[in-house]
Amino acid sequence: MPTASPDHQLCLSASPDVPANGLQCYHCPASQTPCRSGAYMCTGANNQCLTRVTEAGEQRIYETGCAAPEACQMNIEYPYGSEKLSIKSSCCSTDLCNGAPGIRMPLVTGAALAFAWLAYLV
Repeated sequence: MPTASPDHQLCLSASPDVPANGLQCYHCPASQTPCRSGAYMCTGANNQCLTRVTEAGEQRIYETGCAAPEACQMNIEYPYGSEKLSIKSSCCSTDLCNGAPGIRMPLVTGAALAFAWLAYLV
């Protein structure tokens, strides 16, 4: 199984200098859609599965892979020409936990479903 290199959080190395740490993460260096590529064994301090979304205007780039905990804190927004550049990172620490984007629904829909569920229980 390929392993992720500690030199760069999303690079792969065929012969890493650092032993695998046991965590497996999906690895997709840059994609215009969320992806679940092959599973890679993380190495060294890269003990988190990273999911990062970079947005500029209507463009989105998705990245997944092994990362050190510090990389999980990268959440920034700043002006980029007439657009806004946004980088949002999140991490998890169980095998292949970075494979699917979260399900998002409007607040009103979520509240209505919660109310219906509570009404059903009563």
